Amino acid sequence: MTIIEDNLELAALLKSFFEKHGFLVNTIYSGSSGLEYVLLHQPDFVLLDLMLPEVDGFEVCRALQNKYFGKVIILRDPQK
Repeated sequence: MTIIEDNLELAALLKSFFEKHGFLVNTIYSGSSGLEYVLLHQPDFVLLDLMLPEVDGFEVCRALQNKYFGKVIILRDPQK
C-alpha cells in the first residue's frame, strides 16, 4: 500500500498502524511524487490526502483514473 500524506506525524502514525497489521507500506509526502510512484508501481491501494503540496489529492485522483487499477481511500483533514 502507499500513503500519500504531507503531514509527517500523521503519515508516520498511519504507516505504523498498517505495518502492525501486516501491510508493506510506502509513504510519499507530495502529490506529484505520489502520482509518479503509484503509476509506476501499481500498489494494491492508496491512502490519499486531499490537501497536498504541488499537486493536490483531487488532481492525483483524476490523473490516476483509467491508469491505476487498485483502490483509493481519500483522507481529509476536518480542520482545513
